[in-house]
Amino acid sequence: MESRSSSRAVGVTVHPPYDDDPDARIRRAWVTVHTRSASGEGLGAGVVVADGFLLTCAHVINAVLGRPKLATPEPTAPEMDAVAVSFPGVDATRYAVELAGWLAPQPQADQWWDGDLALLKVESGPAGLSPVPVGETPGKRLWTWYHHGAPRSLVDVVLQAGMGPWYILDPGHAPLEILPGHSGAPLWDREHGCVTGLVVSRERDNPRSYAIRASEMRDLLASAGVLPTVVTTVYDARTGACRDALIDVLDALPEQQLRRCADRVARALGLRRTPPTVTDLVDTVLPQHHPRGIPALLGALAAAEDVARRVRDAAAGLRPVRILTQNQYDELLALLGPGAHPEVRAAARHAVPHFVLPDPGTAGLDTLIEDLEDRVAEPGLVPPLVQVVEEVAAARRTDGDVLRDWSDRVTDRLGVSREAVRQCRWSADSRASVRTAQPVLRVWLWAAEPTADDFDYDMRLYDDHGHEVWARTNGPDRRSREELCAHLSA
Repeated sequence: MESRSSSRAVGVTVHPPYDDDPDARIRRAWVTVHTRSASGEGLGAGVVVADGFLLTCAHVINAVLGRPKLATPEPTAPEMDAVAVSFPGVDATRYAVELAGWLAPQPQADQWWDGDLALLKVESGPAGLSPVPVGETPGKRLWTWYHHGAPRSLVDVVLQAGMGPWYILDPGHAPLEILPGHSGAPLWDREHGCVTGLVVSRERDNPRSYAIRASEMRDLLASAGVLPTVVTTVYDARTGACRDALIDVLDALPEQQLRRCADRVARALGLRRTPPTVTDLVDTVLPQHHPRGIPALLGALAAAEDVARRVRDAAAGLRPVRILTQNQYDELLALLGPGAHPEVRAAARHAVPHFVLPDPGTAGLDTLIEDLEDRVAEPGLVPPLVQVVEEVAAARRTDGDVLRDWSDRVTDRLGVSREAVRQCRWSADSRASVRTAQPVLRVWLWAAEPTADDFDYDMRLYDDHGHEVWARTNGPDRRSREELCAHLSA
């Protein structure tokens, strides 16, 4: 770690949006990449990320130069004379550019890997340009536009997963699809006001697409000595106090232990770079920046229970609450299976009937799990999400033990008492045994005298939940053996 100071400058402060349009900033930073000698539309897009600098895809520059898409040699200055850019949100004029950084796509086994970025410098662009922040965010729903940035070319996508330097994107709900002309187009996180990646490619005969992630973009900027615009987050009073308390707790760690903790957090969250300072580490794990950051931090401190306890105390006021690390969350989704939403919802109705659950028409399994995860439990008690998982495990004929193993690992990390888990498991098993039992008919017979041929009786039918649904008695008149058999048959 370079420094543990909280005052190290890392970029340019972002000002509030210019107007009520949540996309105003990205429109004013939008870039279209052209062949200077050709008229008409461009060949790709890009985005202004610092004063005088913009990012696009290396393969877009290759296309402008007429080179193979995956050509790796860095273009020469004379070759770059053929490249021009315009800023459709500000000015249609084409401007010359210089190459300031190059990260070529590296084909491996018919796949792209390790890059596909070009950093371009514009000597004198139009007035009104505004760089946008670049950073990875917890946002999953993102927006992008065609290379000219026209509003009617909007495509919304869902960030499905990370894969090395790439994001895997699935189509959202827009009728438009990502096409070749989207290459280099920024992925805009409207909620957090920053660019979190650049669109790179689309699978053949498949709507799924790929983007290069923000951490790769920032690495290229850093290697070129360019300071990107950064997001200045304004915290509410409670979050600010929790943040300061977390910084104080971690600042007391020895340097080697702090470095090890930061490395583990980076691996747990899939970060491309280790947070270099205490403040960077704390900002990385805050829920505003990563919903599973605090569980990742606690997991990194598993061998230092006293520090982990103080971190839990310091983070007590943060919202939203997440109790699972990213690995535990991913493992739970895999164990439950893609069709488990009705099963988990039914289990929640049994285990935590007082909770109001998300609308089943719009919520998927991931939304349901995160909603249950947000419900706070008292320290030492079994969290509601784990109660629901135990309910699912008790009801399943197979895989129940695997889910219980997962539950044990989570509750151990959270410091939940073994007795609380045992009671929760016993309750779930009891409810499941009642629900899965067959209907039961109970009959009581007794004769007035040992040799009598007529009987008093009491018959009761119980459903598979143990509730009585039918009862018969003989009343004042006894029944003979033959009458009783006929009554039972009826």
